[in-house]
Amino acid sequence: MNFEDYNYDISVRALNLESEEKRKQWRERFAFEIFEKLKATDKYDLMMIENIQIKLAEFHPKSS
Repeated sequence: MNFEDYNYDISVRALNLESEEKRKQWRERFAFEIFEKLKATDKYDLMMIENIQIKLAEFHPKSS
């Protein structure tokens, strides 16, 4: 994965939830929501990853 192609790094953490499973679910939902909102702008190259090893989603604007 070529991280140099991306200008921003957004990290999502969940706090104050009672279990690791609930924190994971919340992080995944929120991260995907951010990804979809940025994707809708059609302005940014996007890549959503987990633990720097697993690519979950990728998007490139039509103008690139």
